[in-house]
Amino acid sequence: MLRIHNRYLPQWLHRLFNAVLVGALSVTLGIVGLTAFSTIPVLSWLFAGLLFGSPLLAVAAALMAHKFSVVRGIAGTDGYDELK
Repeated sequence: MLRIHNRYLPQWLHRLFNAVLVGALSVTLGIVGLTAFSTIPVLSWLFAGLLFGSPLLAVAAALMAHKFSVVRGIAGTDGYDELK
């Protein structure tokens, strides 16, 4: 029988997952927004800023992993208690 003793993921994995998810989400929203709202100048600038600012947002999300983690939000407070 498999027993998991360490139920917490390492901090670097939280940082990596936060950065990848936030970066991919901001790029996707930027591309979709630019294609959908390209005729409205204010919104096109907003979505272009989101698209080109995605690396900065990804780094910020990685640095904020100790306060907010997407992995912990998905797993909930129980984590891996169900796996025994």
